[in-house]
Parts: sequence; structure tokens; C-alpha cells
Amino acid sequence: MEKLEYLARTLSRTSRKDYENYVVNAVWNRLDDSEVQPVSQKLVAIDPRSRYFIDLYFPQLNMGIECNEPYHATRSEQDAGRTITIFDVLHQVQPNSGYQQLDIDVFVRDHTGNVQWAPLEAVDNAIDDVVGKLRARIETLRQSGGFSPWVIEPDDPFAYFQNRDEISMADDIGFANIATVCNSILGSSYSLKSRGPRKSCFVPSSLRSIYGSEYLVWFPKKAVAGHAVSRGWNNMLSDDGLSLDEYNEDWNAIDSATGQKRVVFIQAVDPVTRVRAYRFAGVFLRDGVSEIGGVPRKHYRRISDKFTVVHG
Repeated sequence: MEKLEYLARTLSRTSRKDYENYVVNAVWNRLDDSEVQPVSQKLVAIDPRSRYFIDLYFPQLNMGIECNEPYHATRSEQDAGRTITIFDVLHQVQPNSGYQQLDIDVFVRDHTGNVQWAPLEAVDNAIDDVVGKLRARIETLRQSGGFSPWVIEPDDPFAYFQNRDEISMADDIGFANIATVCNSILGSSYSLKSRGPRKSCFVPSSLRSIYGSEYLVWFPKKAVAGHAVSRGWNNMLSDDGLSLDEYNEDWNAIDSATGQKRVVFIQAVDPVTRVRAYRFAGVFLRDGVSEIGGVPRKHYRRISDKFTVVHG
């Protein structure tokens, strides 16, 4: 996907909200910097229990733009009934990350307290003020050497990771199948025609030669409507992406073991490219047993959002 196609898709995701659409597109066009990536409808976690979707987000700056329309409900209340996808969870802005939100009001209150739409001049002035703050952050990062220009996700993950020492959730790289994950990240040489091992949890020989049995690579399939979608395995990823719980619907023998580490990749659909791919979800540690809906499950908690790349 080229940048133009990405921009056309991501900036049109607000097309059903006229004022939000105006603000989002005006901010992007006035910023006028093709090295900065805009992301629409980004999930932001305020705290472990509260999260909402920001109208426009700039990942390189960790800044978001919110168009405030004259709603009575809070943004969290508005988004309460909205489905949070795996892609949203894996890419959400975490609490205490230094995230900064900039607000643009498109309404005013008169002397009686009644709400009405703001005049165009007031909204445009607010947009210019926000764009000025974005440019200031960009310039600061560029001067300090902390700015990385926006590049489109590479078509060849294997080539992308050849000169990299680790994979991070921030890389935002999609892998077509299990074989591509193992060959690109774990130093394997599986045939791409076969798409790799048929197992969803195993230890590739290339990984075993370095770590022994310390790590397993895991490709869990998330439960749909509370039910397993593969061989009875029911896997649940928490909304904050920090824990995974699993059990098998066909047998309920759950041990209370701890200490096992799993390098996790989960399939998710990119809402912009509409491509389904495996994405790195972090390294998880077995941490005893949890209980959800009265059902005991193996519990895993995320201990790292990075993992060292194994070069074959």
C-alpha cells in the first residue's frame, strides 16, 4: 500500500461525522508533512479500566487530536458500546506513556448556557493553534535526533528484520502466516508454500538451540462470542493487552504451573489496509490460574513488548 492510499482510507474513517471529518482533514492538510503518520480512531487507555477512541493520532509524536462536539455524554460513554478489536488492543496508547491530547471545540455556549455550533473562524483558529503545537513537537524531535520518518509497512518482513536485533510491538509489522513469523524472527527456514507448522504452540529448533525450552512461540486464536474457534482452545486477550487466559472446552484439567514463557503472535485485521495478519503481541509469562465466568483458565501476563530476533 502506498502512502496516498493509506491517507485516503484512514482520513475517510470519520466520514459519517461531518464536523469531525472537517477538523481531522484540516489538521492533516495544514500540517503538510508527509514524514508524519496520521492514525484515525486510535484506542487510548486513560487507566486500566477506562479507554476511548481518539479522532486523530500521531504515533511519532504521541499526540492526539480530539474534536469536541456538543455531546452531553463523555467520550468513554460514547464508545462503551463499540467493539474493541484485537488490532485496537495491540496498538492502543497505554497509560503513563506521556501521551498528550489537544482539543478542538466546534461548539460554543451563549450567555444563557445554550449550546450552538462555533463560527468557522473560531474553529479554524483552534485548528491553526493545534497545528502549531504539532509542528513545534516535530521540530523538537528532529533537532534532538528523536524523530523517525514515517515509512509504509514493508512487504517483506524477512528483509525488514535482517538488520534488526529485536522485534517490538511498536514495529507494527504484519506476517502473512506462521512460517513467515518463524523465518523472519526466529531464524527458521520453513517452506512458505506450506505456511509452516500446523501447531499453534511449539518450540522451533532454531529457538531451542539458543534458549532450550525456556520459550515457546504461540499463535493463539481468540475466542469468538465466548466460544473456541480451533480444537476446543478458548483464548481471551484482555482489553489492555496485558494478559491472556486459555482453557480447552473439551477437557478441564488446569494445572497451576508458573514460569513458562511464550512469544505471542495474534491474527488481527488492520482496519485501514483490511489485511489479516499475525502481529507481535509481546512475551507472556505463565502466572498460575485465573477464573472467568466460573471457568478456571491458564493465566499469562505480558512481561515484555520486545523480543530478540534470532538470525539464522
